[in-house]
This record gives sequence, C-alpha cells and structure tokens, in this order.
Amino acid sequence: MNAVGGTFSWVLDWRKVKNRITKVISETFVVGGFPWQMHMYPKGNANHNEFVSLFLHAADKESLPNGWQRLASYSITVEAAAKTRRRRRSHNKSSILL
Repeated sequence: MNAVGGTFSWVLDWRKVKNRITKVISETFVVGGFPWQMHMYPKGNANHNEFVSLFLHAADKESLPNGWQRLASYSITVEAAAKTRRRRRSHNKSSILL
C-alpha cells in the first residue's frame, strides 16, 4: 500500500454557520487522486447534538463504482480564533470510506 499525503484547509466564519441545523459541505478537494469533501454539522449529528460534528466523505459518491472503498488515515484539527486566545482541538481517525 502506497501512502499519499496531502492537506486541506477549510476556513469558515463561525458566526454565519453556528445556528444552522443542516450540514455545511466544503468545496471538493483532491488528495491521493480522489475527490473528497468535509461535512460539518454545527449543531452535531443525530447522536451528538451538543457538539460540532465533522466527517470526511468521498465526493460525488453516486458516480463511484458499486463497492468502491478507500482506506484513509486522516487527522482533523479545529482551530477557533478568539480575541484573547486561540483554541486548538485535534482528532485522528483511520477509516474505510464507502
């Protein structure tokens, strides 16, 4: 298995999305030759509605062949800029995306 590296930065204005109930979808980005998107639920998903939920998704999955899968090892870092301090949270995940 060949490891392919890449990064994607998604900058959001929290004031504009924090009260949304529906998901916010990033622009499509390519890492490892495959298109991806980030999905964010500002009010959380069905299981965790008190926290922001972030997910990595294969973009345009309707066009992928039946049974397509990719092993992806990724890290998500959330930075919140505040007037007096910066907060940073990281989460590492390895998952098979279908």
